[in-house]
Amino acid sequence: MPEVLYEQDYFTKHPYKEYFDFPAHAARVDRFINITHPESVLDVGCGYGYIVRRLLWRGIPAIGCDLSKWCQQKASEIIPGHFVCTPADDLSMIPDKKFDVLYCEGVLEHIPDELIGKVLSEFQRVA
Repeated sequence: MPEVLYEQDYFTKHPYKEYFDFPAHAARVDRFINITHPESVLDVGCGYGYIVRRLLWRGIPAIGCDLSKWCQQKASEIIPGHFVCTPADDLSMIPDKKFDVLYCEGVLEHIPDELIGKVLSEFQRVA
């Protein structure tokens, strides 16, 4: 995947200008918890980790992953110890069935068609 697209410029210029913990994140987490009742969560494509942080605040063990080195740097401030830098098609450092639920929002549309099957297979393996 073209990692360069998801580095500093993506999160600080277009489309966000400045990526921050949007108020909608709180509503998403509430809805997600009410629907799934998760015991543990992997957030694939977590960006800076705002969803993970909100899950942790609610007492739900969570880890975020993203392919962006920029996100890794930001997540180290927001969710220290709860971030893995890896693309969605290679979650090999995560053991099978490690997570109860997988959260993935705004990611699949960025995955090249030829990798969708591998990504979905990885999702199924880890959660």
